[in-house]
Amino acid sequence: MTTADNIILAPLSFKEFITHTWEKTHHHVARNNPEYFASLIATSDIERLLSTRDVFFPDVQVVHHETNISRFDYTDESSQIDPIKLAQLVAQGATMVVSNAQKQFSELAALCRDVTQSLQMRCQTNLYLSPPGNQGFGSHYDTHDVFILQVQGIKTFRFYPSDVELPFPDDQYDPEQNPHTDVTETVTLNAGDTLYIPRGLVHDALAHPEEPSLHITLGVFPAVVRDVLQEAIQVAAEQRVVYRHSVLDERVRSAGATSAFKALMAAVLTEEVLQEAWSRISDRAALDATPVCEPTLTHHAITLTATSMLTRTQEMMINIERRDEQLKLRLMGQIICFDEPLSRAVEWVCQQSSFRVDEVPGLDSAQKIALCTHLLHANAVRAAQAP
Repeated sequence: MTTADNIILAPLSFKEFITHTWEKTHHHVARNNPEYFASLIATSDIERLLSTRDVFFPDVQVVHHETNISRFDYTDESSQIDPIKLAQLVAQGATMVVSNAQKQFSELAALCRDVTQSLQMRCQTNLYLSPPGNQGFGSHYDTHDVFILQVQGIKTFRFYPSDVELPFPDDQYDPEQNPHTDVTETVTLNAGDTLYIPRGLVHDALAHPEEPSLHITLGVFPAVVRDVLQEAIQVAAEQRVVYRHSVLDERVRSAGATSAFKALMAAVLTEEVLQEAWSRISDRAALDATPVCEPTLTHHAITLTATSMLTRTQEMMINIERRDEQLKLRLMGQIICFDEPLSRAVEWVCQQSSFRVDEVPGLDSAQKIALCTHLLHANAVRAAQAP
């Protein structure tokens, strides 16, 4: 499988996208290939979900931009979705929304893992199934960047002026504070197209009047400068008591207060503190990622020997971080730390596509088997047949 940035943006290169488009403006990638995203999801997959599993509000809900639909119109007292009532509302013009769809559909989980690897960002997917000529939400902006992946049908996105630039997650859209109603531009997505919308750009979307629309909204959550600074201050406060002192009114109003605070902030931004701050942010992104579980249940029945062949589980890997003699291995949903001599051996493993247990360098025979068994149980490697 190609990397996520190629899947989402092709033929636009990721470098070109970051340079000219990211956080600046929307961008439409037209492909003239209606089957481009067909392998990710289909309406029949959603129907199968409703037919075979118990699903609950708010994981699945219906919305309409002009009608306030109560969840009690399509759920029971335990918030379980009634598929028949939900389908009736969709037939009447409501849009069906599946939130965190990567938790329901394996192909979307694989897409999110690919995004986490290639873009080094947390992400999630939502599904929007709109009947012909209808829209789910009124004009709004998102507080995270999104990629619209049009799977089926045609949808027209309308853009409006916005008074907000790169909002924080808690800067929710307020139509009274952003009263603009004039459409500045429209973009029509056909099946197979991608549309990037930066956070803060006001928009709405309308399905084509003659056919239903199904699209994936891939939301990405990069660390922003504020995140790194806040984490750095937390790290500094853990390391030095001066950042834990109380701030009295007299001290704040004193003539030297500004200079003192500038000195404190300058002391925060050391390479060591920033490295630890970024490491913690990366840790949280790794733990938030959806792990690959196949075939972890059968791994525990495997007894490795010196001649056992292993392959690296590429879809589990996010990144590795070396700090002095310690190596931190970030996998989907987990973090494992290794000290010497294991750290050098793991670093070698991460550079291989496949290897034999006795090829692992720097360890004795028992250590090689023990390390590889540990990595096998973590699903960082998988057992393979020797050629």
